[in-house]
Amino acid sequence: MRRGRVEELAASAVPSAVFVAVTAWSCLVVGLLAGVSATLLLTLLASLTGRSVVRVASGLVGIGVTAAIAWSTGSDAGIFLPDIWWSLAAGAVLLGSVIIGFPLVGVFWSVTRREPMVWRGDRPSRRALTTATLVCAVVFGARFTAQRGLLEAHEIGKLAAVKIAMGLPLTLAALGVVAWAIRTAERRRRSAWRS
Repeated sequence: MRRGRVEELAASAVPSAVFVAVTAWSCLVVGLLAGVSATLLLTLLASLTGRSVVRVASGLVGIGVTAAIAWSTGSDAGIFLPDIWWSLAAGAVLLGSVIIGFPLVGVFWSVTRREPMVWRGDRPSRRALTTATLVCAVVFGARFTAQRGLLEAHEIGKLAAVKIAMGLPLTLAALGVVAWAIRTAERRRRSAWRS
């Protein structure tokens, strides 16, 4: 993954991390103000350095939705619910795609290239793309399991720390496996065309 993309991904994760951490140790209103402030600051820095502000500014939508859900539940701990249930849904869909023989990493790769899914007929490509899809499913499953357990135990401080720790680092690790799988399938595709 290119350095600029990693920086954008990290910058988009900062406002959410600030929002979660401050809310967990203070309250929803203070967390919301801190998250919005972090978003505005990073948006300003991105515009001054000529970087895209869309990814950073889009964090406002996520913070707003999360805050609205927490507000409707009547508990500041509600800020964790969207991520917990999203992790369950995403993990289940990814795992289901492997079970039915259409691993989503491969499907998305084919769709973005606007090509048929010929990788399904190549065992090494299919194995690599299936592995990448399973790694993504495990990441989401681990997030769901850890965060739900801490939420049920009312360990909000630990939950905030785990959410942040399992956010960007695990996402980058999973994206590394996805990049490896796509490179593997791409090499196989090129060698098949040569022969």
